[in-house]
Amino acid sequence: MKKNLTIKALITLLMITVILSVATSVFAEEANYSVGMSLTSSSKLKEGDTVTVKVNLTAINAGNGIDTITAELNYDEDVFESLTSADMTAGTDWTPSFANSTKMMTLQKSSKVTTAETVLTITLKVKTTINVDSTTITLKDIVASGGRVVDGGTGDISVNNASVTISKE
Repeated sequence: MKKNLTIKALITLLMITVILSVATSVFAEEANYSVGMSLTSSSKLKEGDTVTVKVNLTAINAGNGIDTITAELNYDEDVFESLTSADMTAGTDWTPSFANSTKMMTLQKSSKVTTAETVLTITLKVKTTINVDSTTITLKDIVASGGRVVDGGTGDISVNNASVTISKE
């Protein structure tokens, strides 16, 4: 009886060790995924004019790729008119959505992305009266995703904030 109990305990311990090993290797693989993003613009800050900002994927190390990006878009509402989804032009096969009340942006693509590309172009209308010489537009709390890990995807990948400063002429 004691021998059966010892064998059962040994088998249980072995199963727990295997489960922990598999879980650890999955988490370790996820931690190696990375995505780089940048905001770029050649626009100048001029009252009543528009500023164009490109949202770029600069590097993707994410297995089969990513297909979703979420981020908070911050811009100075004393400098720019309120944005809407209509102020956003999607890159090839990307679909943007933007909630002005929360400043949250979601971009989805119909296929996985594995190489650098421009995801979105944002056009901001400068107000007719501004009191600054420069302003910064920032994407923060960026998360790129390639789908659920259990389905062979990358899961959520945290991305460093991206920003661009626009100055007067």
